[in-house]
Amino acid sequence: FLTNLNSGEIIVGKLCSSALASVYALMGIFPMLALPVLMGGITLQNFALTVLGLLNGILFALAAGLLASVLCQRQFTAIALGLGLTIGLGAGLMLGAAAASAYRPTRPLANWLAPLSPLYTVITADAARLFGPNRFWHSAAAVAGMSLGCLGLTILLLARTWRDRPKTIPAWHRLKFWRRSERTCSRAAPPLARD
Repeated sequence: FLTNLNSGEIIVGKLCSSALASVYALMGIFPMLALPVLMGGITLQNFALTVLGLLNGILFALAAGLLASVLCQRQFTAIALGLGLTIGLGAGLMLGAAAASAYRPTRPLANWLAPLSPLYTVITADAARLFGPNRFWHSAAAVAGMSLGCLGLTILLLARTWRDRPKTIPAWHRLKFWRRSERTCSRAAPPLARD
């Protein structure tokens, strides 16, 4: 409440501070993920695409968590909403695409529904075909767009909710009846005698 920062600067600061731990943990895992490249199991391109998909998924999860924290006032509700957004869009879109691909008339819907999921980006990093042709780059762009959209919505909502507002005067205090009774009480008291 005492800062001169605007809502965008606050969100970028919170994003950087919360992303630092998860990105450091992911960077600690990268050498272990690169062992199959040294052994000849996967290509360097597959490794790089997997890393990009994981970073994209972390950005999406952080953006959904920040949006949930702005929408909710209580901590448990914000955690539940952030977890629900992340799992719902991650696994829910994949389940919806799997259900759509099970029926012949809705198969084209599965080709466009699955790339919206952050889970699809990680699964298709090794050039796997899932629900039709591989759309890794479409999925990476869609997930990054959803993440930036969540951050933009968070900035807009935070600008309206986080600052102190002046106290509003209840409507019954605006009536002249209350003011008149306060004036008569102050006039009725006799002045104190001075020695």
